Order: sequence, then C-alpha cells, then structure tokens
Amino acid sequence: ITDLIKVFVEKSNSTLLQRTVEVFGTMPYGELGVASLLSSYLACEGWKLFNDSDGMDLEGNGEEEDRVSSILEVLGCAPPKMQIRCMLQMLGYVGRFMTTLGGVNEQDVEPMTQTAHEDSKEEIAMTISLKDLIFFTIHGAVGAKDCIDGQTTSTINSNFSDKELRTIMWVVTTLLKIIRECLSTPTAKKLIRTSGSDNTSTKEDEKHANVCLGLWQQLMHVQSSSITKAASSLSSSSDDDSSKLSQQFWNAARVSTQDCLLLLQRVLPVSHFLASVMSLLKGSNDDGGVVDDLLRRRALKLLSDRAEEVDDNVAEATLFLEIIPDLILMVKAGTSDDSESSRGSVAVQQSALFAIERIAQGLCLQGNMEIIQKGASFIFPALQSVVALLSEVNFGEQQDGLDIDTIQGQLFSTAVLCASTLIKALKARSLPLLPKLIEPLVTSLVKCNSILATTELDKDGNTTSAPLGITKLLQQSILRALLAIVETLPQFLASYLSSLFQSNVLPSSTMRVATDSSSIVVRTLAEQLDDVIAVKTPPRQLIPPLTASISSCVAIGHIPEAKCLFSVLNRAIKASTKSAILPFLASIISCIFAAYDSHSDLLPAANSSLMALILKLSETKLRSLYSQFREWRGLEFKESTPQKRFAFWSMSAILAKNLKGIFLPCLATVVVDIVEELDHFASRLCDPSSTAETWRSSKKRKSQSSATDGDSTDSLSLLTLDNIAPLRPLLETLECALKADAHEGGIWIRADDQRYNLIMTPLASLLHARFPDDDKISTSNAENSFYQKFVCGMENSDENNDTTNAGTVSACLTALAVAVGDEFMWKPLNYAIVQACGAETVRVRKAAVSVLLEILKVIGEEYMVLLPECLPVLSELLEDSNEDVVGLAKECVHVAEEVLGESLEDSLK
Repeated sequence: ITDLIKVFVEKSNSTLLQRTVEVFGTMPYGELGVASLLSSYLACEGWKLFNDSDGMDLEGNGEEEDRVSSILEVLGCAPPKMQIRCMLQMLGYVGRFMTTLGGVNEQDVEPMTQTAHEDSKEEIAMTISLKDLIFFTIHGAVGAKDCIDGQTTSTINSNFSDKELRTIMWVVTTLLKIIRECLSTPTAKKLIRTSGSDNTSTKEDEKHANVCLGLWQQLMHVQSSSITKAASSLSSSSDDDSSKLSQQFWNAARVSTQDCLLLLQRVLPVSHFLASVMSLLKGSNDDGGVVDDLLRRRALKLLSDRAEEVDDNVAEATLFLEIIPDLILMVKAGTSDDSESSRGSVAVQQSALFAIERIAQGLCLQGNMEIIQKGASFIFPALQSVVALLSEVNFGEQQDGLDIDTIQGQLFSTAVLCASTLIKALKARSLPLLPKLIEPLVTSLVKCNSILATTELDKDGNTTSAPLGITKLLQQSILRALLAIVETLPQFLASYLSSLFQSNVLPSSTMRVATDSSSIVVRTLAEQLDDVIAVKTPPRQLIPPLTASISSCVAIGHIPEAKCLFSVLNRAIKASTKSAILPFLASIISCIFAAYDSHSDLLPAANSSLMALILKLSETKLRSLYSQFREWRGLEFKESTPQKRFAFWSMSAILAKNLKGIFLPCLATVVVDIVEELDHFASRLCDPSSTAETWRSSKKRKSQSSATDGDSTDSLSLLTLDNIAPLRPLLETLECALKADAHEGGIWIRADDQRYNLIMTPLASLLHARFPDDDKISTSNAENSFYQKFVCGMENSDENNDTTNAGTVSACLTALAVAVGDEFMWKPLNYAIVQACGAETVRVRKAAVSVLLEILKVIGEEYMVLLPECLPVLSELLEDSNEDVVGLAKECVHVAEEVLGESLEDSLK
C-alpha cells in the first residue's frame, strides 16, 4: 500500500481517488487501504499548506473545510459499513500521532490493525505504517518517497521542528474533524443504531457491531489522553509560542473527541454501549492510575448522560438497572489515604454515585410501573452502600477541629445527593435504612453549623479564616436530602423531629444569613424545608416536639433559632384543621407564654403563631383563651410587670387589628384594665413632679438617700423606656378597637354611661405628657422624641421607614370621636382638645390642633356644632409664634370654611 500511495499522492486528483476507493471497496481489508490512502493524502496536503508558510496556526489558511468536504466526498464512494471501519482506522492513526507527540517511540506502540489476533499478510499489506505516514507529513509526496526508499530502517522520534510539529498537529485535528462529520451523516447514524440490535444478525453484522464498539472505546482513550495532555500543557509555566501551540492543539483534540463521543453515544445500541462502558470500567490503562481513573470517570459521565435518554422500553431499562451492582462495587472500592491515587479513586466513587443517581432518576421516579417495581430490587442495595459510605465519612463523629477535608466533603455531598434521589425512588421501602441515614446527616450538619458559627467575618462580610465553600456545599446537600426525605416520608419522621429541631441543626442562625450566593441558596433550602415539614408532617407528630424545642431555645436564650421555629409553628397551624390543632392547644399556649416571658424580639413571631391559632377557634373559645392570657399577665395591675403588660397589649393589638369587631367582646372584659393603664400613665407622665428636672436628679437622689416613699419611687421608676413601653401597644389596641366599633355604630364605646368618659379623660390628658428625654432632645430633633412617638406619631421621610401614626394618643382621640358619634359626648372631648391648644408648650399646642384638624376632616359637618367653641383658640393660634402651629390652625379654618360654605374671617376677629 505504501508503494501505491507514493504514486497517488504525486498525481492525485479527486476523480482518481474516488475510483481507487471504489476498487478498495471490493477487496478484503479494503477499509485499511482507504484509510491509509486518505490519511496519506491529507498528510501531503498538510505539508503543502505549511511548507511555504511560517507561523500559521492550526486553523490553516481557511481552506480546511474544503479539504474535509473533498475527503468526505471521496470516502462516500466506499460502502457504508466500510466507512465506519475506515473511521476506526483513522482514529487509530490519531492515537498513534498523539502518542508520538507525547515522546514515545514507534516500536513502543501497538500495531495499527483492528484484529486481536496476529496480523495477516493482507492486513499488513493494506496498512501504511505510522513512520511512513509521518514521512508524508513532514516531507511531502516527493520527499517522503525518497525517505521511505532510502531510510527504511530509520525510526521516528519526537524531535520535530516547529513547522513539522504544526503540520502533524494540523493533520491530527483535521482527521478528527473528518471523523466527526462522517458520524454526523444520516447513513452512519442508521448503521450504528442498527448494529447488532436484533437476534437475527449475521456474523458480518456482529463484526460491524464490534467495529462500532471499538470506535467508541478508541474515542474514549483518545479523549482521556487529550484531557490529560491539555491539563499538563495548561499547568506548564512556559509562555512561549510552542507551549501556546501545544495548548491549542490538545484543547482542539479534546473538543473534537467530545463531539464525536456525543454523536456516537446517541445512536450506539444500548447493549453495545453498556458492554463497552463496562469493559472500560473494569479494564486498566497503561499510562498509570491517574489516567485510568480519568477514563473511568469519562465513561461513567457518558453512562449518566445516556441513562437520562432511556424511554419506557423495559428491555433497555433492565440493561441499565443490571449495571447498578457493578457501580455499587466501585462506590465501595475507595481508599482512605491522602495519596494521588486515593484522590483519583474518590473522583471515581463520585462518578459512580452520580451514575446511580441518574439511572434511578431516569427510570425509577416516574413512568412505566413495571420498570419502577423492577428497579427497586437494584436501588435498595445501592442505598445500603450509600448509607454505609455516609456512616464511614460522617464528619460529626470522625473529624476534629474546625475544618473539613475538601475531597472527603465532596464525596459526602455527592453521596448525600444520591441518597436523596434513591429515597424518592424507593419511598416506604427505604424505611429500614432511614435511622442510619438521618444520623450522619444530622451530626454532619451540626459540624457545619458549628464551623460557620465560630468563623469571624471582616467588615465586608468575608471570612477571615480558610475558605468555607465545602462547608456550605455540605449544608446544601444535606438540606436537599432532608427535603427529599420529608417530602417522601413525612408520616414516618416522628422519632427524628426532636433532633432536627435542636437549636444547632435546622433552626441554626448560620443557615439563615445571606452574605453571598451560596449562603442565599442555603437559606432558601432551609426555608423550603421549614415549609415542607410544617405542611406535610401530621400535626400530632409535629407540634409536641416543635413546641418543646421552642421552649428549650427560649430557655437557653437562642432567640433567632426560636423565631425560626415559631415560623414553622405558624405555617403548621395554618395548614392544619381545627380538630387536629385543638388537642395541642395547651402546649402551643405554653411556648407562647415562654416567649412572652423571655424577650421582646420574640413577640412578633409568637403573636403571628397565636393569630394563626385563634383563626382556628370559635368566638367562645377565643374569649376563654383571652381570659387565660389576662390571668397570665396578672388580674391586678400591681401583680403584673411592664414586660408582661407590654406582651399582653401587643397581643391584644394584633387581635384587634385582625379580628376587628369580633374582638370587641373580648376587649370588653378588660375595659377596667385599659382605664387603669391610662390612668396610671396619665398620673405619672402628666404629674408636675415627674418633670425633666425630676428625671435628671433621680440618680443623684437615690445615691443620697437609702429610702424613698413608695409613690416617689414608683413615679421615678416609671420614667424608663421599659416601663413606658406598654403604652404604645395599649394605644394601638384602643385605636383599632375604636375604628372597628365605628363601623358597627359605636355600640362598644357607648355600652354604658361611664366607659366613654373613663377612657376619654386620661387619654386626653396624655396630650400634656412629659417624657424622660425632654431635656435631651433639641428643638431641631423633636420629631425623634418620645412625645412624638407616643403622642403625635413618627413622620420619617426616610424611604426605609413607613410614615405612621398608629398607636398614638392623637390617633386614639380621633378614633374615639368617630366611634362615639354623639354631639353631647363630643363636648368634653372638644373641651379637652381646646384646653390643650392653649397650653404653654409648643409641642402640646401642635399635637392638640393636629387632633382637632383630623377630627374636622373625618367627621365634617356633624362636628360644626362645636365650631364656635373652637374659634377663639383658633384665632389665637393663627398668631402663634410657631410656624407649624399657625399652619395647622389655618388648615383647620380652611376645612371648616369648606364644610360650611362661608368665610370665617369675621368670626376670627
């Protein structure tokens, strides 16, 4: 064949090549001759391309596509099956070229022929040697003829010139492109897809099937070498042109072989594909362990990809399922040392786990029930091996210190994700393994949370210690596994909920932050797990351990964790029926009381859970429950503490806001308490002895005297933020109740002759209140004072704060006027407001005229009967020294004029 090629490459044209290929198609081992001929022709074309050009890259001069097309056209003259065999032979040349570029002599490389037995004379005669092919590549047609004739005993080594190196690399990459394009043709796809796909195939068909398998395996080897060499060239510190060319070549080879493999694996029959994969997984590689592991990983990756494409064909699915035992053996074959081979072995374990997961995901989660039932017998042993691996790697028991080995962490994470998919596939069949699975998940999650909890962050939120990526990766995988378990087996979690609800497991604050993208993923997964546990777990199993865990977190001061658990409780109550919740009413109320007794930061979370609970109760049960909360607070004012009163009125405000008129009968039972609270605050805050001077000198007097009278001590102790705190939720409760009562005609406020006056009198007197910070707040910063907060309402222009007047004296007085809706009952209220409008203090005048303005706007014409009593003070306010007061007075006059339809100018003189 070499003598024949020397003639053709000198005088070749497309027609002559086509005729020659047609002739070869009728000869034994003709595919070897065709591959030899076309490869030599391409080698000479490469020599022509690079011989007269310096510095040209591997893309050539832009005519490469034409050369590929012409060779494909010539190859198309051969019979279809011969084309596949030609590709295998060309791929053999590619592998040999790569070996030569790697520095291995020709005599160390296996023969080029396809048969496993000793090469026949016909095969040898039809195959050009690599040495002769390289001569054609670096010397061209004429030069190669001379070299072959005159240097038949010479050997080829890797000491090529730069130009020769470029030519060889161009020939290799072009051969790979020819193979890729040939595999893309419909004829090749059809032949490969039907190779040995039925039981009636002949020996010739079996031979063709073996060629297809050989092509796939050879591509795997070539790709493995390409990946290794590409990584080696990339890690080289050299930055010269030769190194850049090497990187370009090996990357191009890697991409081309990957394309060929993707094309081939989509059409290769399942039985042949799996047989080829297993031969690679069980075989060895002469290049050493690392390359061998890389080849196995690539084979497992292709197996995983192909598993996703399997349809409901029972026979094909069974073949994939039957490969799982071999994958299990690979999972069990890991080593525990820290050598290079160990790291490669761990990577193979991960790939095997990933393949098991993909097979289970593709075949056993949905679809054909026959496949799903058959798959269970293969999936269960896989889950057993995964659970054993997790127990072995368990970080919670075996790792010391505040770090996690990255390689072992990645293996653990992969195993956990695999287990989550297997749990979904097996469902209740996985119950025997559940205890052994959850134990390493919980202990490892505790370890991760402990590491993150003790990690210091700089001012930008970045860790000041070692990278924590593997720790957060473990958090994500464990949360995904727990999510799969809860979604699949929610009714079997009773014995595990207590451990999950420990403060350093699921509620841990380390999983509720969002400092970076990985933390956001962890938080999202944790919140999803919260929701699934709350919604899917039966209340009889969920609420007892949940409420016990809340009380435990509160007792040890883990407030963020307790808030998280309250969120779960809230969602669980909302998702449950009334009959399912009532048996656990006492335990729910108990943990809410514990929160009220603990920390004010827990109030919103506890109140939300309480509100969700109350929506499940009847009005009768609501009144009984509210009475129970009143007893907890203390039936007598002196029995209670400011903290309990703050919690009680905060809870009352939530109920009044959400239940509106339904809550009024409950509030009627605490009218005495409301009046007592208002009288208490009015007597202390408005007492002349409780002035700013008294506040400033309180500490001095305490140091000078060891005893004071009870009233004085109580008065001074009241003037602290904690003691004043109950006033705000009390006012909010009253405001919401009065607004709801106004919609129902004011029945609640007019229920008896005394209720209105008992509430109105101390409430109006609070317009004159004095607060501890009176001497500390400047005029320019008055809007941030306690007076503004409790009496007038905060009006911040900051976009991060809402403008609100809810729960203030002013808002309550307005709501009271609207609810009572009676001219006779308005008179004492109007008198109190007018008196405050004439106060000496600017802020009192401003607050009073603001209340008057709001009442005029809301009530309108009906309130005009009291306007004559207001005009004298409005006349004085129009000449006030404070511009804000003057502006509010003018607005009052304007509103009154619009309602009356006439000017009040004469009346104001």
